[in-house]
Amino acid sequence: EEYMMKTNVDLRNGFAKALTVSGNGLDAFKARSEGRKYVQEYANAALARGSKSGSIKGVSDAVAEGHPENVKGPLMARIADNAPLGKKDPKVDRDNAATFLFAGHDTTANLMTHFTYEMAKRPGWQKKLQVEVDAMFDKAKKENRKLEYTDLANLKVMKNCINEVLRLWPSVPNGTFREFQYDDAIMGPDGKLVTVKKGTNCTISPWLLHRNEELWGEDVNDFNPDRDWKPEEDWYGHEMWATNPESDRYAPFTHPPRDCMGKNFAQMEARIILSYMFHQYDIELAPPTKGLELDEISINNGTFGPKAGLFVQLHKRR
Repeated sequence: EEYMMKTNVDLRNGFAKALTVSGNGLDAFKARSEGRKYVQEYANAALARGSKSGSIKGVSDAVAEGHPENVKGPLMARIADNAPLGKKDPKVDRDNAATFLFAGHDTTANLMTHFTYEMAKRPGWQKKLQVEVDAMFDKAKKENRKLEYTDLANLKVMKNCINEVLRLWPSVPNGTFREFQYDDAIMGPDGKLVTVKKGTNCTISPWLLHRNEELWGEDVNDFNPDRDWKPEEDWYGHEMWATNPESDRYAPFTHPPRDCMGKNFAQMEARIILSYMFHQYDIELAPPTKGLELDEISINNGTFGPKAGLFVQLHKRR
């Protein structure tokens, strides 16, 4: 934890530069190159530390036999030993490590922070959520069992609130950079087609997409979990399946085929933690957060999260 605190500022700055879209074209390109270099060096160092712990074998066999808990050792070492493509190209291991270091931590933490803010600010929605999670825990207790994946998938209020939090406060507001694989034509602002050549770099910002009034209506800037979600934004009614909840107006995990590989894990992780939190506590905002809007306390450093934490007051329920 101490090491993470010491490196967090520089690391977040590097990640922010790697995703920047600000400034003129040349400045943005230089900033992205500098940021990527820092992130890549950090990921390489993490892999090197993991490899010093020795080789870790048997991951595939352990998972196939239904006993993944038998695999012990640092995560980075497991990646290095069990990613076939990494044997051919070290950059694959490096990029996988970077994904775990950044996308697998900051994004989910920021989602839960923003979710907690919105619930603390809106007691009515918090109560609806608590009724739902209380029923889930009571059902599991009555049946003398632990929570299961299907329990989390049936949290309708939780799902809609998470969807709305990710719409208003996407964890990666700049999106990710893509390269056109072939020549294409897109509609320009004047209604005319614009030819885009193969190899052109582009990005679609979820922040701008999610706050487009033409796509979402006049209440685009309002927190409204009950809005009319499209079927594809709602897993087509099948909660947390291995699909991406995205559409032409909604892309918190970006667009396939290279969308977030941890999207379902992140949803499950967030639902478990938030369920326990709001089952056990009533939560309200506390100074210095109280009285401030969310965009006043958060900052876009590649991932969108709080500048100095979220201050709340907890009241024990159970």
